[in-house]
Amino acid sequence: MGTMLTKLSEPDKHPSRVAWTMLEPYHAMIYFAPEARAAYSAAGLKGYWMGYFASRAAAMGPVPASVVTATFYNFHPAMVARAIPDAWRLSTPEQILSARLGAADAALRRLLGETITSFELTEAAEIARTAAEACTVAGRPLFAGHAALPWPDQPHLVLWHATTLLREFRAMAMWPPCLQKRSMAARLI
Repeated sequence: MGTMLTKLSEPDKHPSRVAWTMLEPYHAMIYFAPEARAAYSAAGLKGYWMGYFASRAAAMGPVPASVVTATFYNFHPAMVARAIPDAWRLSTPEQILSARLGAADAALRRLLGETITSFELTEAAEIARTAAEACTVAGRPLFAGHAALPWPDQPHLVLWHATTLLREFRAMAMWPPCLQKRSMAARLI
């Protein structure tokens, strides 16, 4: 009973929160690394938000703004529409995915230094890949798109791809309760 109480009263110690705390920074650096902004610009994209929306959505193909809005959920539709579908006119999903992976490689090489060749990083990549491959795609379109991409060969990129998958798997699980609350609120209005 003590363990259950701890998990409920101290959510920061719950295994899922601990995992998120450890994995999210490794994935999320792609949204802030200067290498990403430069790579997206070189691929033809304009501005931070176009790079963000297009690079995250590219795994689903050249989908319309409505699909990106529905999949990402927490962005205003007009904000998404300023970037998508223009991103697909300026570049292709394949070019954007290549730019994203190249940016992740460059940024992680800069950030990790000599750690990039460590046994621990290789082991973390193997464990994270096993976890990501155990996830199902049902109800998780963004996860499914990224899961369909080929796995990189280098351990630091395997770990990055796995953390991307685990992030998108977890993120999609948050939205059904939010949608239910929004639906209930709409009925009350």
